[in-house]
Amino acid sequence: MVPKKSPDPSQGEFSSWFISYCPGEAENRRFAYRQKKQDRDTENRPELAHNHVCKLAPFAHRSRITPLDRGTPKLGDHKDDGMRFARAFAVGCLILGLIVGAFSLSHPVKAVLGQWLLERAFATGGAEPWPGADMRPVARLSIERLKVALIVMDRASGKGMAWGPGIVAGTGVPGRKGLSVIAGHRDSHMAFLVKVRTGDVVKITTVNGQDTEYRVSGAVVVDTTHWSPQTDPERQGALYMVTCWPLDGQETTSKRLVVAAGII
Repeated sequence: MVPKKSPDPSQGEFSSWFISYCPGEAENRRFAYRQKKQDRDTENRPELAHNHVCKLAPFAHRSRITPLDRGTPKLGDHKDDGMRFARAFAVGCLILGLIVGAFSLSHPVKAVLGQWLLERAFATGGAEPWPGADMRPVARLSIERLKVALIVMDRASGKGMAWGPGIVAGTGVPGRKGLSVIAGHRDSHMAFLVKVRTGDVVKITTVNGQDTEYRVSGAVVVDTTHWSPQTDPERQGALYMVTCWPLDGQETTSKRLVVAAGII
């Protein structure tokens, strides 16, 4: 291999070599101007050539070599494009995951989010809480002593109760004649039932602004295989708040904690 010939400053070769390789375009132009001036000095005084090379060469050796041409892609451009695409792809996946995950959240998260959405819908007269929802808010249940305030839906289905308590089919909205049964999950909305005491006042406010107060008369654990609220002889003018029992259980059970209250 023939060794590369070193630039000869006396022949003006150092100038063309230095302009072609430099650490950056701005530095190219600045030092190219200085080199042209030195080339002119070298032509008039050849004895200065060695000093000029020694002064600029160290900078050239420690510089990152990149082309001067503005139109030539720089090293790393394609890598930067790949990084931008990767970031955009990651953000898109995150957003998609949040949308999909909203429909598969755990009960505690759904309980908080659902009550917030139902509260907004309740304030507007029982509107649709979210697009495509098959339930509507019909009442607010509150117990001042326990600082409890829950929006009650018009139906109590297994999946729907993850968002809030609902009225059991076959019973009416609280405040009307007959029995009203409100059911909810034991690990979220209805966990407060274990703290309810005899004599506590339960206030029910419907979407049209009607208030009805009930006084708690007691609580009992029943087995739904032998008991139904529709067959309870004391059901007239009553409010039952129901959840699974025990409250800390994880398995499916037929036992229910029933807290009964009568209209004041």
